[in-house]
Amino acid sequence: TTQNPNEVMKDKKLLVGEMYCTPEGSTFLKGKTAKELELLGVEIILVHSETDFLMKLPSVDVAWILSSCEATGTFNRGEFIEACRHFCFERKKGLWIWAKDDPWFFHANLILKELFHVELTAATQPRNGFFSSHLLEASESPSLKRGNFLRGHAITKNITNLHEGVANCVPKN
Repeated sequence: TTQNPNEVMKDKKLLVGEMYCTPEGSTFLKGKTAKELELLGVEIILVHSETDFLMKLPSVDVAWILSSCEATGTFNRGEFIEACRHFCFERKKGLWIWAKDDPWFFHANLILKELFHVELTAATQPRNGFFSSHLLEASESPSLKRGNFLRGHAITKNITNLHEGVANCVPKN
């Protein structure tokens, strides 16, 4: 049976590690995304530190990390990476890693470097004042050409269309 897309996340727990915070407070809860998720029946658990993220991670269905430019406090980086690895690969839960732009990819790089051997850096300068934007094509072949992505890779598994969009940070390697 096919599940109604509007009910896929119903009664799910979403942990949002908003590792940065503005003087005005959480920007995530004030945004449209949080309101839409709540309308779908998602319980949002918001934390602002790596320690709190680690404590809540075992009890949720999906986790998002909104990366910052630095650690929010003292925490065990190895434990943080291992908990994220276990969540994704052992428990088979969804981990979304958000990295906005330079220098807001500290947390993203902790995980991406260790688990996927990818590191984010600042985007290249735009060509003629504009960033390029095009649809990337899915490929089954591990020998990729520019403009393709590997459909079976752990990061892009089950994605059929990927729009490059305007990137403020890009993979270094």
